[in-house]
Amino acid sequence: MSVYTKFSTRPVLESWRQLKKVRGTAPEDVQDWIDATRVIVYVRAQPDIAKGELPIREVSAHLFKDSKVIEKLSGVLDVLLCDNIDSAPRSHYEIWSEIGLRREEQPVRLAGNVAVKRERVCALLDTPYAAFPASTVCSVENSPSAVITIENQTTFHSEARRCCDENVLLIYTAGMPSPAWQAMYTRILMSVPRSTTVEHWGDVDEGGFRIAALIAKLAKGCGHTLKPHRMAPEDVALEKRRPATEKTLNRMRHYAEKAGWPVLAGKIFEAGFTVEQEAL
Repeated sequence: MSVYTKFSTRPVLESWRQLKKVRGTAPEDVQDWIDATRVIVYVRAQPDIAKGELPIREVSAHLFKDSKVIEKLSGVLDVLLCDNIDSAPRSHYEIWSEIGLRREEQPVRLAGNVAVKRERVCALLDTPYAAFPASTVCSVENSPSAVITIENQTTFHSEARRCCDENVLLIYTAGMPSPAWQAMYTRILMSVPRSTTVEHWGDVDEGGFRIAALIAKLAKGCGHTLKPHRMAPEDVALEKRRPATEKTLNRMRHYAEKAGWPVLAGKIFEAGFTVEQEAL
């Protein structure tokens, strides 16, 4: 079942009853919520969405006869996708990418001393990294010792420079992976041995574990088990931790458990903090 179909309107309505706005919307803006749901339903029904993101303004013009409507709905889309009115606002690009929309093409970034087969060529990745349209990446030709996904760009670039000569494949997720990225990741995991270590390194917060839960589901579908990479409390220095509310910790624990990491979920809840990946 898609995420948006499980969204409960109760928290939104309760906030409105208390005269509180939700991402800038009040009861008179209910059409925005209807329109945002319509966008998600439409995009996820497109048969070619796994081949690449759709131009956001073309989709907006098709649905609303106005090319800029969807961009104005970003905050509402974010709440629907996260199923949480209290989630930290994300960048517009990450919100659009999650459902398969783009303002301009964004290539996927890969790093490591690994040979990758694409539509027209098979070659080692360049240093410190290489970038291609996700739909053109077909498989991995050699057997990397590990496949590690990285949520944040700064961390990816640092690790790419450090590991570009190692037999490890690093993949930048750009936050929540797009449908095209997910299809590419599936092809890559299907092409490597089941014995290959598969890990994810993301933020130790609600969004980070939500991303991990999605990637874990993809990995499981390919016969692999996703493991956390440097996301345990013992990996985070005390001075870099930020206290988290019980509500946030509960949702972090929920997504960590969905990722198949029950022990880590318990540790994170007990530790009571969040931290962004760049701080590590």
